[in-house]
Amino acid sequence: MHFNVLFLERFYFSVATFLERLINKLRRCCFLPMSAPSASTLANKAVQRLFRSVIHNTNHVLHKLLPEVKRVSYNLRPLAHGFEVYP
Repeated sequence: MHFNVLFLERFYFSVATFLERLINKLRRCCFLPMSAPSASTLANKAVQRLFRSVIHNTNHVLHKLLPEVKRVSYNLRPLAHGFEVYP
């Protein structure tokens, strides 16, 4: 699984770089307004929507790839998610 994560990370950044260049070119040619969001902003919003969908939909194809829910006996502060984070 570690190889897949590295591959996806490299692929994500290459696509993000391409989209950023495309958006900048479209802005320069006046096809997009200067106030249009950047590619990284659009990608971050898409990733957040995808992750939220995977967490809440148990029938989602990627849901089975999530780590086990971490059980804690203390409540210092609420976390963004309840999954175990591996080092």
